[in-house]
Amino acid sequence: MDLDGPWGWRTTAARVWWTEILPKLRDFESMTWAEIMRAAGGRARGNNSHFVEVRNLTGLAKARLAEIRQDDVSELFSLRLSATVRIYGIRDRRALKLLWYDPYHGSNARAVHPVRRR
Repeated sequence: MDLDGPWGWRTTAARVWWTEILPKLRDFESMTWAEIMRAAGGRARGNNSHFVEVRNLTGLAKARLAEIRQDDVSELFSLRLSATVRIYGIRDRRALKLLWYDPYHGSNARAVHPVRRR
C-alpha cells in the first residue's frame, strides 16, 4: 500500500475506511476473479472494475509509481467503489495488492486515470 502521495491511504479518514471502503472490499473478497471480471460490463451491465494500462495513467500517477518503485508493472486493476471512487491495485495471481485510494475519478486533474468523455 502506498501510504503517502496524492492517493495515499494515510489521507483517508477513518470514517471513510470503516463505512465506505471496508464494506465494499468485503463484498469483493467474497467474489472470484471470474465473477469480478464478468461484472465489469460498464454502467449498464456491470460494476466497471477493470484493468488499466499504466501507459494510460496520468503523468502524476506514472511518476508516483516510479517514486514508490512499482513502475515495473504494465497494468493496474481498478475496483469501482462508487461513481467517483476507485481503488487501484496490482493483481498478483489470486490477490489484489492494494495501492491507491482515488476519490477523484472523473476529476481528471487529480485522478489516477483520466476519464474519457463520450
